Amino acid sequence: MMSWTDWRLVMVGLAIACVASGCPGSGGGPKRYALHGKVTREGIPIDDGSIMFKSKAGEGADISAGTPIVNGEYKFADGDGVPEGSYTVVINQYPKRDMEMYKGKKSDAPVIEDTRFKKPIKPEGWTEKTTVEEGQKEPIDFSVP
Repeated sequence: MMSWTDWRLVMVGLAIACVASGCPGSGGGPKRYALHGKVTREGIPIDDGSIMFKSKAGEGADISAGTPIVNGEYKFADGDGVPEGSYTVVINQYPKRDMEMYKGKKSDAPVIEDTRFKKPIKPEGWTEKTTVEEGQKEPIDFSVP
């Protein structure tokens, strides 16, 4: 099972790889839309997590974009979002951590039990489907069980 730090490193690595390869905002490729929306789990906003839109374009090319979920919302900047099309969306929630106990230690901060939810966090995240329309301006919200 990946630790909190491992998940953060994976997301930072994906962002760096995407920027280094010139994917979003590089001037080439399809127009990307600044998507935004809310993400809830069991009707409660996800405090801290990530959202990744993944698709298969023609000719086997992958198109994907990811961004953090903060206080139950995600938002892509202009030009860094998602082109029109159909997507598989992977939503991850990060567990709450006791950062006070973490200070000065060389290990992950201990997880705080989050009693707001009936079910535990799925380590593999939740998978949803969505379609991004040309000129998408309306929010795309997600509610996971």
